Amino acid sequence: MKLIGTKKGWDNLKRKTKRKPNKWSSYAERNRLLSDMGFDSYEEYLGSELWKSIRTAKAEAQPTCLLCPSPTAEIHHLSYDLTTMTGGNSHRLVGLCASCHHHLEFDGPSKRTLLEANQILFFLAPNTPQGKLWIDAYDATDHKARKAEREAAKATTTTKKRKKGRRQKVDKSPKPESCPLWMQVADSHQKAIANRQEGAILEFGKKRKGKRR
Repeated sequence: MKLIGTKKGWDNLKRKTKRKPNKWSSYAERNRLLSDMGFDSYEEYLGSELWKSIRTAKAEAQPTCLLCPSPTAEIHHLSYDLTTMTGGNSHRLVGLCASCHHHLEFDGPSKRTLLEANQILFFLAPNTPQGKLWIDAYDATDHKARKAEREAAKATTTTKKRKKGRRQKVDKSPKPESCPLWMQVADSHQKAIANRQEGAILEFGKKRKGKRR
């Protein structure tokens, strides 16, 4: 695979985009998803009958490497979502030769993140006739797929909100009449009022007696 641009330019790009590995990267999400699917590792998934059938179908649909004239030997995942991993969203799988796939995912001994690999793929794809056709088809297909995913997520959220709205809210806050502290305060307040009234009556009575004298 022939890289476009100068070595200095690529070195500057690598230096600017270099970052520490993130435990929440797409590869970590992929491994969690595979665990939920019942696979102990990505290697086990690649050796499964499920992946073999997906790989064969994609290689037949795209017999030529996207980035060069060589035959398709490996399949690159643009996404590790459940639908793609189980055979749906085939447009998010790309046929590549072994050399292009290796250079796409590895920068020397270090492995690139999925985002970085995909960015390079979309940058290089327009340089081949099959790459230009693929990008045009990908944009239209992925737009429909993402729209369907958003609508499905929206429908799920709406259903959850409706179910939540049907639940009767139970007010567990203590009522004033059932709260011992409140009753104690109210009782003290009433006693204070009664004492003030009694005092006022007594004072009034004393004043009247004084006037009579």
